Amino acid sequence: MAHLNMSISRNKLTALCLGLSLWLVGCGGEDKSSKVSFLAADGQVNLVTATPTSVNAFAAARFLEQASWGPTPTAVAEVQRLGIEGWIDQQLAMKSSDLNAPNYVIDYEMNNRAAQDLAFSWFRARFNDVGLGGADQLRQRMAWALYNFIVLGQIGQALGQVEYYNMMQRQALGNFPDLIRAVSLNPTMGAFLNNNENTAGKPNENYARELMQLFTVGLTMLSSDGAILRDAQGRSIETYTQADVIMATKALSGWQNDWKQTPKSDGENARTPMRPRTSANAHDTTQKTLLGTVIPAGQTIQQDLESVISILATHPNTAHFVVRRLIQSLVSSDPSPEYIARVGYVFIQTGGDLGKVAKAILMDPEARAGDVSSKSTANFGRIKEPVLMFTSGIRGLGCRSAMKAHWNSTQTWTPNN
Repeated sequence: MAHLNMSISRNKLTALCLGLSLWLVGCGGEDKSSKVSFLAADGQVNLVTATPTSVNAFAAARFLEQASWGPTPTAVAEVQRLGIEGWIDQQLAMKSSDLNAPNYVIDYEMNNRAAQDLAFSWFRARFNDVGLGGADQLRQRMAWALYNFIVLGQIGQALGQVEYYNMMQRQALGNFPDLIRAVSLNPTMGAFLNNNENTAGKPNENYARELMQLFTVGLTMLSSDGAILRDAQGRSIETYTQADVIMATKALSGWQNDWKQTPKSDGENARTPMRPRTSANAHDTTQKTLLGTVIPAGQTIQQDLESVISILATHPNTAHFVVRRLIQSLVSSDPSPEYIARVGYVFIQTGGDLGKVAKAILMDPEARAGDVSSKSTANFGRIKEPVLMFTSGIRGLGCRSAMKAHWNSTQTWTPNN
């Protein structure tokens, strides 16, 4: 748990946070007399959602623990008024709460350590404020879920961190291929995983490898319910090979960041997508075969990028690899195979519509079973990560600001006095 350094006592704050947020998770002990049964994962997957019922305060608060940065009395009343599906539909129509960085984050002297520290600390502080006060709570929770496996390190300009997360928020309820395209062309990601250095004559495999391993298909082949597929000797079957990494690297070659070299950070360039290099031989135009699919020779750099996105987004692994991580971040650390299969089916049928996927995750009978405390099971639910623990507690206390605080790399909360 995070360590808090505030004017009120630790015990009082802990009691308030626990009373107003933690008990709302609704992960009670197993009721063996009324276990919940779910559809089998084998064969045809039927689309089902929880049966609509009136939403009491407990169920509304538990739902908001999954779908937002934490319940508040106002949000609980709103879910009760609209119903869970109505609240989700309202959230899906909301615009993103983008972070608007001040000038000292956009443009600062690169050789001024104090200016750099000030610029990079802004995102950590304002990140909490958006979670506490932003109306688009479902979009933000989905953005956080995606951000935790489509990862970005602290590199480059301070504005790059801000704009990458803004991009995540804007894409969080959109189409998965569009998200992968935006990530692939993001200049800060280009610098972080070195695709801005990847050319036909000097390949850099870093981004291509992580794009497959972490962002889309994963390391091992999966069944439709997320189970690892194994060969006759019981060894897991790899999703891709080194040859696939080489081919993806070739297809993604030739992009560069559009950043000017100045004594200052010139951070506005962090808002400009990567662009093709002007040199004729920067992009590899040979034929490639990626995960069994041929990318024709002679395509443009943009066409090769679209080919890679299409191959990865429609690969049979991607739906269940992505869905499992989203369920784990929103609802349950150990989702059942049936749960993964049902939501994975929605991902496939909608072409990766993340808004519909989020709705399927949250409306699934397995997610909503605990809304009736007697039907909760001991192995369902998730442990809150420290940042969500903090934000949920502060929202429960009615705060709209993080008291000028931020999380540091050790997840310790410290005020900016």
